[in-house]
Amino acid sequence: MTRIEKRVLIRNSLLGFMLTLLVLFADWSGKDGLLARLENNLYDLRAKRCQYFTPPPTDRLIHLSIDDPSLQYMGQWPWSRSMLGDLVDEMRIAGAKAIAFDVLFTEEQAASFQLADQDDHQATAASDAIVERIVGSFDRVDEDAYFAAKLADFGNAILPASFAPRRAASRLHMAVYEILTKDLLLSEEEVRPLLVDADLGDGLVAFRSTVAEARKDAIYFRMMRLLDTLPDEERESLTEDKLRHLMFPEGITEMSAKLPPGLFTQQYRRATSFRALRRLARPIPPDMPPMIPVVPSLPPIPVLASAVQATGFVDHLADRDGVARSIELWRNGENWLYPQLGLMLACATLDVKIGDIELHRDRIVIPKPDGTRLTVPLFTQSTNFSTVDCGMFMLLPWFGPSSRDTDWTRMYDRSPSDNGKQFLPVLKVWEILDVQKTIRRNNLRMSDAIGYILKRSDPTKMVTFANLKLSDDDVQSRIQWLDDITSSGDLDSATGETHKLSPAEFEEILESLPEEEHEPLRIAVAAAKALPQFKQTTLDMVGKLNERRAWLRNEMNGKAVLVGFTATGRIDVTPTSLLPSCPGPVVHGVVFNAIMNGDVWYRASPWVTRGLTLLVGLLATAIVAYFHPVNALLSSIAVAIGYLLFNGLFLFDYNNYIVGLAGPLVAILLVWSGCTLMRFIVERAERRHIENRFRSYVDPALVNFVIDNPDKIHLEGESRELTVVFTDLAGFTTLSEKLKERVVPILNEYMARMVTIIRNESKPSNRRGYRNKFLGDGIMFFFGAPYHNAAHAVDAVATVLSMQEAMVAFNQWLADQNLTSVSMRAGVSTGQMVVGDAGSPDASDYTVLGDDVNFGARLESANKATGTLVMVSQRTRELCGDLFLFRPLARLQVVGKTESALVYEPITYHETATPKQIDYVARTSAMIDAFTRGAFMECIELILNMVESMA
Repeated sequence: MTRIEKRVLIRNSLLGFMLTLLVLFADWSGKDGLLARLENNLYDLRAKRCQYFTPPPTDRLIHLSIDDPSLQYMGQWPWSRSMLGDLVDEMRIAGAKAIAFDVLFTEEQAASFQLADQDDHQATAASDAIVERIVGSFDRVDEDAYFAAKLADFGNAILPASFAPRRAASRLHMAVYEILTKDLLLSEEEVRPLLVDADLGDGLVAFRSTVAEARKDAIYFRMMRLLDTLPDEERESLTEDKLRHLMFPEGITEMSAKLPPGLFTQQYRRATSFRALRRLARPIPPDMPPMIPVVPSLPPIPVLASAVQATGFVDHLADRDGVARSIELWRNGENWLYPQLGLMLACATLDVKIGDIELHRDRIVIPKPDGTRLTVPLFTQSTNFSTVDCGMFMLLPWFGPSSRDTDWTRMYDRSPSDNGKQFLPVLKVWEILDVQKTIRRNNLRMSDAIGYILKRSDPTKMVTFANLKLSDDDVQSRIQWLDDITSSGDLDSATGETHKLSPAEFEEILESLPEEEHEPLRIAVAAAKALPQFKQTTLDMVGKLNERRAWLRNEMNGKAVLVGFTATGRIDVTPTSLLPSCPGPVVHGVVFNAIMNGDVWYRASPWVTRGLTLLVGLLATAIVAYFHPVNALLSSIAVAIGYLLFNGLFLFDYNNYIVGLAGPLVAILLVWSGCTLMRFIVERAERRHIENRFRSYVDPALVNFVIDNPDKIHLEGESRELTVVFTDLAGFTTLSEKLKERVVPILNEYMARMVTIIRNESKPSNRRGYRNKFLGDGIMFFFGAPYHNAAHAVDAVATVLSMQEAMVAFNQWLADQNLTSVSMRAGVSTGQMVVGDAGSPDASDYTVLGDDVNFGARLESANKATGTLVMVSQRTRELCGDLFLFRPLARLQVVGKTESALVYEPITYHETATPKQIDYVARTSAMIDAFTRGAFMECIELILNMVESMA
């Protein structure tokens, strides 16, 4: 393992561990934490998609829905309590095991006066007995008492109460409450001076509202304390007036004047109702966790509270994002525990008494009739209503096909053909009442017709029939009387067989009779003709009634019935993990299903999730540290998917075990991304460090080229026309002998100045020179590689001229240090060269090779013979064109060459050349030309002239 790899491993390991700790901290902050929303979304996703091992839902629950069609045909809510009682009675007949209403009956309903047959019944004076019967049918119906009686007859009925959560009371509320408990009749003006150091709120309106709420609480709790102190017999006979006298012995008049109208009556009903419900609660056992503070606000009215055998609260809290994922199973109402409605309905169906349920801090145990014991895990969580975590919460185990659609009526379907059969509209039960009403109406009409016939045929029988006082539902007795009338001749005796005549014949008979006989005979004949129709119609309706009751029994027999609203505008909508909007009764049904099926979800300790987060984070750290980034990415994705499947299918779906998803998944993502970024940064920094170090040994041009084009440099090299330059310092050897080791800083200064010119950062990369080697006090560099450069000769000559100019400043620097000056000689050669890596595979050098390279070195040393500083080859001169002013020097033949080559000295840029320099170059060119032609005398003459002109 290389040093860089070790450094990356160490840094990635530390970073991965720190990022994992960061995720743990974010997860530690709980429901208000940074991961809360993601955790909730993943929780909902599991509930929707992971139901492969979910057991079939219970078939022992019927949701009886108060839906839109029911309200359309049965009338708008509120329905009469007598009709609700009849509905309960029909469910009793159908064999329902238990009934729970998800409807609050908090207001009394006025009594009604009902005629037995309100539609078509007509009273006549034909018989005193019949008239007496008709008048007697106007009865005062106590709606609440009737409903209560039907609930009591059913027995296993549950009416709910509301125990609404309440935030901690303000200091002002508590201060006002303490004052009013001592004197309930104090006015607002009398309360205000008694407040000491109490914030009056936002103004007078807020203060008045606080006083009103505090007065309600003070009256209610004083009533409850007083009721608790009374003996049972006295409490049962206690009326509102008696309680008023007990609470205000000073005078009722003063109380009536100072209390708001109806306030005492309202709190009396509330107190007596909750006092009646207390028998259905259970004391709080010791060592229970804190519970959400609630207000016992909306109980059923006293007569109904006394009639039922069980109650339950219907309030439930959603999570902070508004989604119902958990529900309380118990609430503390004035130090008594009240069960949740769905739990109570399940226990009623199982014949489990509320007192038989075992209560613990973290679970309840329900002993089932079959001997099994269902343990329901409970947990505590933070809420908006308490500063401490509150307990008694149960996870809602959602289920059903609606996990993949939005139709909550299909939750209980076991097959597509079920089509929501466990959700019935209450209209289906009301239709039985409607048929029964028609039968009763026909029975009354049949009774009247029988009475009319007997009145004319046999008054004694009429009295006997009237005294029977047949019930409105007695069809068989009436048919027997009808058959008896027909067979005994009473029918013909009453009508004189005129009922057998056609209407025209009957009118002729009437004309022959006295006028006072016309109307009685008409009635008798009409009754005689209607009797067969009444009989057949009634028998048909009885058959229809039996058929519908048989259907309802098939649906409800032995099952629990949950009655609640699903109608538009009245629906208690709750967002859930499965559905964006779900009726409140469905939530209670989920609790019921969990108890009946034993299908409850277990919430893992937060430490389990934290341990998995740490484990997965460390695993991701190891993956990123040891694998290549691409392999690390694929491995991290595999770990994330594997954990998703393990958590969703094995832990959650198969074992009903809820373990956090967000923490481990975020740990994988954060560790992979953070460590990968760190690896990139570290490697980039190391690479930059190496590059910087490498640049001090190898020209940056090569470094940059290798980085940009890693596949362009070949070991065998390539042939290319390039320009190479060799330089050397004349006089430096003497200087070095004099200064010895102190010459190194001077050489470094020289090299720094010259290399800067060679690399010329202001030019594009391909126009810069490549410094190949330091040759003692000399430099070898070339142009045209590694980047292609068509102007390599021009750039080489321009660089050499710039270096010569820089020598002036360098010599001045030497003079400042009392050192002798030096001069730089340069040889520039252009030609075909082999450029590339030279050497062994593990020790190579990027350089140029060839005759023209050697020629450049010869040109540098040839400057000694010609007395020049710069000498360039003829090919260099050709490629530069007229850009520079060149002076021809001579034709040279170097060692190893059979032909001589013309060489030149670059003087300056052509555009900046002086006339003297131009003349000097012209004279030199003529001299060289004469010498080349063999005109030596002419050459000597030209030399003499040039010397004379320079004198």
